Amino acid sequence: MANYSLIVNFDHEMVSKFNENNQKLVIVKESEESNVDVAWITFSPFEINDVSWSEEYGLYASCSDVTGQAVIQKSSYVANASEQQLYLFTNGTFNLASTDLSLGENTYEVKNGMPTTTKMLTFGLAQDVTANGINYAGKPINAVPVMYNESATFTPHERIKIFMQSNLDDGMVISRIKSDSLSLDFTDKTDITVKYDSSCGRFVEE
Repeated sequence: MANYSLIVNFDHEMVSKFNENNQKLVIVKESEESNVDVAWITFSPFEINDVSWSEEYGLYASCSDVTGQAVIQKSSYVANASEQQLYLFTNGTFNLASTDLSLGENTYEVKNGMPTTTKMLTFGLAQDVTANGINYAGKPINAVPVMYNESATFTPHERIKIFMQSNLDDGMVISRIKSDSLSLDFTDKTDITVKYDSSCGRFVEE
């Protein structure tokens, strides 16, 4: 299980301006299965920010709709989910995980076996992350509506987008990213350092 570290640096003037204007540092994990971005973590920045996480995922179910600026609220959650497993969601919880070797490595599957008064439930992966010494447990990283008796598969990637924006909170569906974002790929590295470059109004790698 790999561990990852992101250092985010700001100069004194810019971090003061962002905090005065209630702009947060926003990190989004990229996902192939979801058509929407979800704010994995948002926080008010310091001059030096240390973000870390491990390659370990949970599965969640939610009654929240996947609409612009909705906040995904977990209704059920299984931590430390196992890859190449099919998780059946019934009676409001995840049950009867079974091995499915037809799934690729690092792939998780969930089946919605719970009829509801709504048309579908929202499912996705969640992951712990620590920012500036504070642990944020089980934060959703994607969101996929799944109808009754249908399944969805999730294959996470260690790729993120980072940007500054106001009016965003953890777990919020992002209808539109208003700032320039920097994409970072941790596939072949575990430590990346970036800084905010005021001359171009975006983050750049150091």
